Amino acid sequence: MIDSVSSFAKKTNRISSNHIAHKKLEELILNHFCQSYQNLNKRINTLLNSPEEMEHSLKLEATRTYRKESQLSPSQSRCSSNATSSCTSCQSTDPFDELTQQANQHIQASIEYAQSLKILDTKENRIAYYKIAQALNQYGSRAYAGVRYNATGEMIFYDYLLYFLQAFTVIDNKTLAMNPTEDHQRYLKAVDELTETIIIALDDGELIASSMLMIRLADTFLFATPYIMRSFGQEAAAPLMDFAQSLLILSHDMASLVETPGQVLQ
Repeated sequence: MIDSVSSFAKKTNRISSNHIAHKKLEELILNHFCQSYQNLNKRINTLLNSPEEMEHSLKLEATRTYRKESQLSPSQSRCSSNATSSCTSCQSTDPFDELTQQANQHIQASIEYAQSLKILDTKENRIAYYKIAQALNQYGSRAYAGVRYNATGEMIFYDYLLYFLQAFTVIDNKTLAMNPTEDHQRYLKAVDELTETIIIALDDGELIASSMLMIRLADTFLFATPYIMRSFGQEAAAPLMDFAQSLLILSHDMASLVETPGQVLQ
């Protein structure tokens, strides 16, 4: 009889201990995602409430657009001239511009190659990551800042996927095995890094790059949702869907604002 009571008590303590650990993990993850969204939302609100900063950022984007168009080839230029000869006024005379365009193209090509791989596969994920890293290392110093931010954000997103899947391993349709907390810390760190990259891009007036990176941040919330739902319940996952939707709307509105500066973001 004493042994039975002792055994029951040990079992109860073990269940209670597991429940507490599970709850702490839930709070760690959800609070981290929430804090990331709030930090970015705060920075965006600062931008929207500062007409001077917004005007400065829009002017920078207009300058970048003009610079890109001025570097198009004669067949791509928007020159209205009917002359059959090349219009030298539509082309850049700075030899470094061509090197910059080549650097941009190499980095963009590495991103497109990476996106063609199965990034949920561990091996191909790392191939994608290092393909972009190699291009950044070789051409990053000459590329546009926006191109570098996009490439950096893409790499961080691949890290996020890799470590997230290592932390949440599917056993069957109902149960998920939780790996040590270090695995969770690694993908949560990636969320922080992606958020910080967007904020830095906003600081530099890179509205288009920021807009694209917001989509990637939304992807992190969307990707996590089914795992969080399975592990902690539907109610716990609901905020992630709200955050993702908000980010996608902000991304669209910010890109639209650059195209039509007269608009006002809601």
